Amino acid sequence: MMTNESIQVVPISKETESAVASLLRRNLETFNERETVLVSTFRRLARLHEIYTQEACKFLIATDASRNGRPVACCGLGPFHNLPLSEGLGEIRDLVVDKEYRGQGLGKLLLDMAIKTAKAFGYQRLYLETSQTMTIAQRLFEQRGFRPVTDQTPFVSQEPSEGNYIPCYYLLEKL
Repeated sequence: MMTNESIQVVPISKETESAVASLLRRNLETFNERETVLVSTFRRLARLHEIYTQEACKFLIATDASRNGRPVACCGLGPFHNLPLSEGLGEIRDLVVDKEYRGQGLGKLLLDMAIKTAKAFGYQRLYLETSQTMTIAQRLFEQRGFRPVTDQTPFVSQEPSEGNYIPCYYLLEKL
């Protein structure tokens, strides 16, 4: 559970966009952006504020007041593949916690806030993608009720060492 009282959660703004993009880059640098599920994240970096201020979208940032409001974690919510809200399917994206802030409950806090926001927007289901190597994130998703979607990927290698493994897909139904 998070105990750091200097942490505040705020929506993205034009002023925080660059710092958030740096947070995402810094924490995803070990992944090859062309070969993983993260390709969409890397494409969004230059337009985070624009993307997440659209209808039924929200981008939450955990900032540390003791570090001049530096973003230390973030989580995005938007429609799945730009479907209209009437379809009821949203997507959790870009959930990242800075390395030195992990284990403090920030990921849980942001994910719970995103789920609550999704309900308020009218989403009925939430989708997310992660890589097979992000086992801590997978446990968090499952703790929050997300279930793996496994029937869409039987033909692709599951071995990370082969370089062509696929991401893990998760769905949370009945918000």
